[in-house]
Amino acid sequence: MRFDGTSRKAIALLILVFALGIALGAVGHMLTERSVLASRNRGPGTGPGSGQLVNRLTGDLNLNADQQKQLRVILAEMQSRYDAIRQQTGPMFDQARDEGRDHIRKILTPDQLPKLEDFFNRVDEERRKRGVR
Repeated sequence: MRFDGTSRKAIALLILVFALGIALGAVGHMLTERSVLASRNRGPGTGPGSGQLVNRLTGDLNLNADQQKQLRVILAEMQSRYDAIRQQTGPMFDQARDEGRDHIRKILTPDQLPKLEDFFNRVDEERRKRGVR
């Protein structure tokens, strides 16, 4: 099978579309993941739904006051561990985001770059407002 110039261009465009889809999907997934994580409360004993979780388990399991107190301590410890994990993986997310953005910049024209930078600035500002790195 012989490939002429048009066929090669079509194949290159197809590969580019798939690469863009992967890159944008990764960025979207990362932003969604961070949005979900940011919506959770962050203090010891006030982690994601811990008050609701304590109330639900108290009702479902008939926990006594001492068990509720112990459960709050356990949930606070879990939240601390979750936060430590987020601190360790945060730089990896930052690096992936920066690399993806650099790849997107490479495929754009000079006229498109300012619009992309405005978009990135808005996304970054929304992340800062939600308390996400």
